[in-house]
Amino acid sequence: TKDIVALGDVLGTLDFWRYSTDEIGNERICGVRAHKKALRALEFSPDGRHLYTIGSDKAINVVDVATYRIANRMRHAHDAALYSLAQTSDGSLLATGDDTGIIKVWDVRQRQVVHEFEELEDFASQLIFAEDGKQLMAVGGCGFVCALDVTTGKLIARSDPLDADLTSAALIKHEQMLVVGTDDGDLELFKVGDWADPVARFQLHADCGVQALLPIDSTRILSAGEDGMVRVVSIEPTRVETVVAEHRDVPVERIALSRDCKLLGSVGHDNVLLFSDIAHLTHDDALPPARPASERRQFFSGLTGAGAPKKSVVVDNNDDDDDDEDLDLDDK
Repeated sequence: TKDIVALGDVLGTLDFWRYSTDEIGNERICGVRAHKKALRALEFSPDGRHLYTIGSDKAINVVDVATYRIANRMRHAHDAALYSLAQTSDGSLLATGDDTGIIKVWDVRQRQVVHEFEELEDFASQLIFAEDGKQLMAVGGCGFVCALDVTTGKLIARSDPLDADLTSAALIKHEQMLVVGTDDGDLELFKVGDWADPVARFQLHADCGVQALLPIDSTRILSAGEDGMVRVVSIEPTRVETVVAEHRDVPVERIALSRDCKLLGSVGHDNVLLFSDIAHLTHDDALPPARPASERRQFFSGLTGAGAPKKSVVVDNNDDDDDDEDLDLDDK
């Protein structure tokens, strides 16, 4: 097993790094021009052999991790720029969402679309498969939460519109609750199966939006904000427990856990990838037991090290003084 992290930027460049808890152990392996425009999202396959990337150029790439080369490319996967990416726990299905809200579900082996959904009316900000791969939850800029049946290709339910852009989501409480983040800084709590309206709302940030959410156990999530903070939030009762990481007052775009769930990685607009030790926070039930730690795949970006983490290590991807490249990354 190799400790590798993949990062993408707004120029379409994909970088691979070896990472370590010691700064001298961080080593750039190589870079690939994966997309003609911004690289929007990326995710390793469950077996770690491939990396999927999507971009504003409407393309999907499949990268061979052994050679760090693009093995397959679908140049016109959507009619609009791609925005979001998700994968079933067994890696058999891939879901992609674009800037117009179109969602496609792909058969990975056949490399073809099996279902297409048009339930969102604006960008699809996040897609989440249920553990059994039969349902797909989607949120977007239109303020809707959608539950989609992947087996039949039909809409299960759609919420009433919320008065905010929905930016992120996380399944918790053994997939009985969906927590949704908004650009107003709120957390909207939905009971799975009862999608009309949220059952509760919690104002997480008064003056900045929620950028990313990530479950760490059955009742707690990590929340990354536009203020550069990553917070641990417990749900029902809902409260902020602590701050575990912090960037230089710049938005945090993505967050993810290492394969052993001991490190939190984040990147953002400061062009820095930060690792924070959160082993004291993670539990044995951090993610569903059907998905072993070696197969966990999450995105992370834009964090910094505050809130007294046990140890923080920074990888600075800024080879020059250009601060315009936002990073997106995945870890395996």
